[in-house]
Amino acid sequence: MKNIFFIITIFFFTNNYGQIRLSAIKGHWIKYKVEMKDGSDLFDRFVEDSAYAEYRIDQNRLCINSSPIHRTNESCLDFNLINDLMKTSQYAGFIIEKVGNDSLILSEKIEGLTDDKLKRLYFSKQEVVLAQFKEKNKNKKNIIASKLFTPKTNATIEIDLNKAFKNNYSNFELVGNLKIYPTQKKIKTEITFSTQNDSSRIRTVKKVIDHSFEKWNLKDFQDYESVEIPFVLKSEITKRYWGISVLFFTKDLTEFERIYGGKMEEKWRI
Repeated sequence: MKNIFFIITIFFFTNNYGQIRLSAIKGHWIKYKVEMKDGSDLFDRFVEDSAYAEYRIDQNRLCINSSPIHRTNESCLDFNLINDLMKTSQYAGFIIEKVGNDSLILSEKIEGLTDDKLKRLYFSKQEVVLAQFKEKNKNKKNIIASKLFTPKTNATIEIDLNKAFKNNYSNFELVGNLKIYPTQKKIKTEITFSTQNDSSRIRTVKKVIDHSFEKWNLKDFQDYESVEIPFVLKSEITKRYWGISVLFFTKDLTEFERIYGGKMEEKWRI
């Protein structure tokens, strides 16, 4: 009888404590730190440290969103959870190094690559991040949004801007900020720098953004009188490309030159 009890106990511990349950990692996770697995410096510290990343883990599906404003850049992968490995393909996946109620640590696993070529990623639960920023700003009425604490849109503003210009593009850049007034249900856009003096184009940009109020989800921002979001805009026309791009939470036009790499599928579907 004792032997049977011993075997049952071993079986229980092996199956329940030797693997991580899917329910423990489900949810929305925000990346706050990244390092190489061997402790060495990142290859490109600016890109990896400054880039926004939201990992959404559902039932055997991992989606990574790189835009803090909207999810048009989201890429998704199916995975199988095997013990502590989120296996995304025959040769690649993520090792779950640690998981808690509000924290998660993942490390890359790609067959043939050593730790000096792989990254370790640190995450906080999205709900925790929002709660922290709300606490920090609880006595403020006018705030400046950040990548981690911002209203989101249900569609990209870039689409509306490109429609407004009707293929009548030219080469210019803008620096500005938009202010959302939740209770007044309005947006006011200010342009602080422009590389051209075409006032009609500046007016078009301001008009499109000012009329985008209905696109913003302000559920967590109703207690503020205003929410400011800095941005840079680039209109470009060349032989190979034409269009308008917008980057939020920066006033640095050189960020358009940063290269953020290819889509996630190219890396994790090896």
